[in-house]
Amino acid sequence: MKKLILTGMTIAITAAGMQTASADNGWATAGKILTGVAIGSVLTHAVCQPCPPTVYVQPVPTVYMQPAPVVVQAAPAPVVVQAAPVVAPVQTVVVQPAPVYLLPPRVVYVRPAPVFCPPPVVVYRPHWHGHHGHHWR
Repeated sequence: MKKLILTGMTIAITAAGMQTASADNGWATAGKILTGVAIGSVLTHAVCQPCPPTVYVQPVPTVYMQPAPVVVQAAPAPVVVQAAPVVAPVQTVVVQPAPVYLLPPRVVYVRPAPVFCPPPVVVYRPHWHGHHGHHWR
């Protein structure tokens, strides 16, 4: 893509300078071509973004481990010991909650705040009656 843009820019600049190529025995044309190549290179670097670097990742090695051997031993027979039941006399416990006293809600009367209403504002403006001059309404 960069070479295509560079080639196109070089051809365009060369074609634009063909009409005045006869002056200065060709040195003017060579200068224009080199200038076009330099401008094309600058434009190519400005427009095209660099390619991201290639990253190589080594695969993780696979490790196979053999499980440890399982040894099974016969367990000895369980020994069961049963104790004689113990009977204890049951006592009855009565729990009575503490009494709760509720007072009636307290009534508080609050006097309302006074409301202040300012008197209305009346504004008079001058009224023009043509040839009579200013009169106040």
